[in-house]
Amino acid sequence: MMTEKEKERQTVKKTFKGELQKLKELSFSQKLEYIYDYYKVPILIIVCVMIIIGSLVRHYHNLKTDVLFGVVVNATCHQGDQIKEDLNAFIGVADKETTFVETNLFLGNSGQMNTETKLACYVAAGNLDFVLGDFAMMENFGQNGMLKELTSTLPQDLLDYFQEDLVTHSFQNLQTGKLEQQQYLKLDRYAFLEKYQISPKKEGDSYYLGISSACPHMENTIQFFRYIKSLGFKGEK
Repeated sequence: MMTEKEKERQTVKKTFKGELQKLKELSFSQKLEYIYDYYKVPILIIVCVMIIIGSLVRHYHNLKTDVLFGVVVNATCHQGDQIKEDLNAFIGVADKETTFVETNLFLGNSGQMNTETKLACYVAAGNLDFVLGDFAMMENFGQNGMLKELTSTLPQDLLDYFQEDLVTHSFQNLQTGKLEQQQYLKLDRYAFLEKYQISPKKEGDSYYLGISSACPHMENTIQFFRYIKSLGFKGEK
């Protein structure tokens, strides 16, 4: 006596054989019409699944690890991709590595909450290495204790080179209530801003570079400062 599973297998086998026999008896155009009428849904599902699998394979094949992660805030910058390419070349990243620079983030407008949320998530996730921004941006980070002091972070040769443009401000930490010193580099004299056409939101505002308190890639962040140094000052050839 056959079990339920055996009966089920036999039914499927008979159905499959019957479908094959039916298809053999049809002309080519009739086969296409029959398949479309009776199997279009499962075929579409299979095709969709194959497309998704293919996309995932391509995604993970091309997936690269971020070895330097930064943001440009309160400034217009249309050359974020070029910054990444140049930094990749300067740092000498591996095939499966890249730098990430997110541009055109703004505080103080309708998108402020979205920008603040993004920045907070980047810091909380331990992803953010550096921030490029105006004083409002630095104040925002400073009040939340999210900037490193450069004098205790950068190597001496860079401190000597950037000495005239290192800026220190004291901010009241909104979480602890204590006054804390936050430090960043004023970029107004450097060719970096000119090369990548980075324009602060308000004309005439100074623009700064700071290191995030999270900074998971300190070595490459220091290389970013060296890259700025390599470009020299505005007007130099």
